[in-house]
Order: sequence, then C-alpha cells, then structure tokens
Amino acid sequence: FGFPVTKNKVDNVDGDQIVSQFLDAMASAGVNIDTSGGHPKPDGKLHRADALGKHKGRNKHIWYTLHADGVPSGAFGDFQTGSSGTWCAKKQSEVSDDEASAHRQRVALAEEERARERAVASEAASHVALKVIRSSTRSSGDHEYLTKKSISHTSNTYVTTSDVYYTLPGEGGRKRAIPRGCLFIPAYSHDRGLVGGQVIYGDGKKLFIKGTEKKGSYNPIGLAPEQYDTIVIAEGWATAARIH
Repeated sequence: FGFPVTKNKVDNVDGDQIVSQFLDAMASAGVNIDTSGGHPKPDGKLHRADALGKHKGRNKHIWYTLHADGVPSGAFGDFQTGSSGTWCAKKQSEVSDDEASAHRQRVALAEEERARERAVASEAASHVALKVIRSSTRSSGDHEYLTKKSISHTSNTYVTTSDVYYTLPGEGGRKRAIPRGCLFIPAYSHDRGLVGGQVIYGDGKKLFIKGTEKKGSYNPIGLAPEQYDTIVIAEGWATAARIH
C-alpha cells in the first residue's frame, strides 16, 4: 500500500511533517532527491527533480507527486535506477476503505502521467536520432575516440558532418546541439526500431539523447545473430566492439 513512516494521526501532521516523512520514505526506497528548488512540492502535480550522487548534477532522474489534502500521500521513483515507491501519512491499519481507494487512484494517475511523459520523450529521442544519422556519415574508424580505444570495427556507427540542432518536449523551446565530428551509436529496440542513441565526443565524453529508452535497447555489431555460433552481450559499445 505504501511506506508507513509515522504513527501520528493525519490530523496532527502539518505541512513540514508531510514533506519530511515523504523524504524519509524516498530515502528508504533508495530514491535520493535534490531538495534545492523547493522539492518536494506538495501540490499533487507530477514533478521532475535532480537526483543526488549522480555524475551529472542536472539530471532530472527523479519523478514524484505529493498530495497534502485529505490523507497526505504520494508516489516517487528514479528513472535511471528504476527504484520507486509510494507513501501515506497514515498506517495501513488506520486507513478506511474509501481512503485506501483514493490513495490507489492517486498512485495510478501518477503512474499513467509518468508513462505518458516517458512515451513523449521516447518518441522525441527517436526523431532526434534519425536527424543525427541523416546529418552524419558512416564511421570509417578514424574518429579520435575509436583510435584511443584501438577499435577498428565500426559497423552501425556514424560521425556527424555538421552541427545538429534540436529541441525537446517540455523544455520551452530550448535549443540543444550535437557538434560536428561526434561519434554516434544508434540504439534500437526489438519492437520499435530506432529509439535514440549515444553521442561520444573526441575526448571520450558520452551522453545519451535525452529520452532514449535504455532498458531493452541495443546496438548490433557484426552480422545477423544467426550467422554466429556464439553471441556476446556487453554493457558498453566499446567493450562489445573490442570483443568482436
């Protein structure tokens, strides 16, 4: 049902306690939110926030919704780790059937909104990836990153031949750019085809196109799988290329 983090009756829980208990529940589930910027906000809306302890400070890995009205409750998660959970200000044994139903409905609505947001972001990432490929040539193996890694096999990789500009949903039209000369590793899904990709700079800096669906996606190296007696699955593209 949720994370019972207090024995207090809901009538005795003020706004600060709601936020504090919600943060405790998040931390217990391994979801560590950066509270700068006023997070978490108990307004019942779906919010994105940065996660603490990540390589990139501004990452927007955390999602949450927190309701302060009625029986205070909420839901939360970390897009990158997959950790998630729910919270309610009352213990499960103290919650009436109507309150439990309202809590489940809130959680379900939050999950639906989060799924819609991810679907929009994923669709945008696939369009950006296609734009990058159309602004690139097939990699010939002379990219700085490939040279440093001593990688000669470059099937299904590209190098941008011009700066690629694009915008993403929910960013107010902010223009992003992938510079000319970047190595691009497309990411594919078995059922959706191109879903995004990873950009690698000459100095080795890497980033995924925001919204790329990483879970279940891959970049194939070599011939079709049925052409081999052994198939190797690796976490990183460079590792797989070296093994191949």
